[in-house]
Amino acid sequence: MNLLVITSIEFPSPTAGANRIISYSKGLIEEGCSINVLSVRKKTISNIDRRIKIINTGGKSRGIILSLLSMFKYLCSNNYDYYLVVSNSIVLITIVKLASLIKRTKILIEKSEFPFVLMNLSLVGKIYSKFYIRYIYSLFDGMVIMTKPLIEYFQDKIPKKTQIFHLPMTVDFERFDLCQSEDTDERYIAYCGNMSGNKDGVLNLLDSFALFTKHYKDIRLKLIGGATIDELNSIKEYAKDQKRVDFYGVAEASEIPQLLSSAKLLVLARPNSLQSLGGFPSKLGEYLSTGNPVLVTKVGEIPNYLTDGVNAFLVEPDNNILFAKKMMWIFENYELAKKIGCNGKKIAKTTFSYKSKSKDFFDFLTKL
Repeated sequence: MNLLVITSIEFPSPTAGANRIISYSKGLIEEGCSINVLSVRKKTISNIDRRIKIINTGGKSRGIILSLLSMFKYLCSNNYDYYLVVSNSIVLITIVKLASLIKRTKILIEKSEFPFVLMNLSLVGKIYSKFYIRYIYSLFDGMVIMTKPLIEYFQDKIPKKTQIFHLPMTVDFERFDLCQSEDTDERYIAYCGNMSGNKDGVLNLLDSFALFTKHYKDIRLKLIGGATIDELNSIKEYAKDQKRVDFYGVAEASEIPQLLSSAKLLVLARPNSLQSLGGFPSKLGEYLSTGNPVLVTKVGEIPNYLTDGVNAFLVEPDNNILFAKKMMWIFENYELAKKIGCNGKKIAKTTFSYKSKSKDFFDFLTKL
C-alpha cells in the first residue's frame, strides 16, 4: 500500500500539523504501508523518521503557482494507491482531484477542525462558505476526522459513498521517553503552540498569570511558539508590564520534549470558540506525555478524555480568575499535582498513542 500525504504546510516543521502527519505515518509504516509526504512549501530543518520520504515542490525562488504546477507534474508521473490531503486550499485540492482522476487514485482529506470559511460572517463570506463546503467535500472518497463533533458536522455534507474514519489526536511518545525534568533553579510554567488569533487563549493566560504572580514571585511563564509579526508585537505589548514572561520563540521539534519536560506546569487556556469545539489540541498529548501537571480549559472533547483532579486539571473556559486560582492550588499541593500528572501520562499512552489506531487506519484504507 502506497500513500502520499499532500500538504500546504511547511514539512517537516515543528508544528502541530506536521507532528500529527508524522505520528500517524509512523503507525501506518509499522503496519506495512509506504508513506511519502509532499509539501508545496519550502523545506525547513527538523528531525523526522527516515522511513518517510519527503517531496518539496516549493523553494525560496519558486512562487506558489509554480509549486502547485510542479506538484501536479509529480502526481501525474508517479503511482500511489491513495492521496491524503492536509490543506484547505481550494486550488490545491482541485489540482489533486484532477490528478486522482487521471491516475485513478483514491483521494482522502484529513480534518482536525471546522472549515475555516465558517469564520467569515460577511454576506460574501457566507455565500462563498456555502459554495466551498458543497464543492470541496464532494470530491473525496474518504475523510479522516479527528473529533466526533466534526464527524457529526460533516456527515450530512458529503456524498453517501464517502467513507469516514475517526482518527483521534495521536502522539509519538518515544520523543518524550528519554526526557526528564532538569534539576535547575529555573522554575517555569510553559505554554507551547501557535499564538496567532488567540485560538489558544494566550491573552487569557497572560491575565491569569498576572494574578498568579501576586502570590508566586519566583516562577516564570515561558511562551514557546510564534505568531505573525504584527500579532506577536501585539502580544508582547499586552504583556509589557509582566516582568516574568519569556517569549522563547519557535522551537525545533527536537527541543520541545525537553522544554516541556522541564516545566513545573503545562497550561492551555483555550477560550470557548468554534475552533475549540471541533478541534483537539495536539499539544495536549505532548503535555501529558511529560508526566508533569497539566492545566487546561473544559472545551471540545477534552472533558471526554480527562477528569479534573484525576489525570489533569480542568477549569471552565474564559474564566481567568478561576484559571489563576487553579494554578495557585497546583503549586500549593505540588506533590499531589505531580501524581495526577503521572496519571495523565498513563491515560495518554493508552488513548493517544499513534500505535493504538494504526491497524484500524490501515484496515480502513484497505477496505476503501
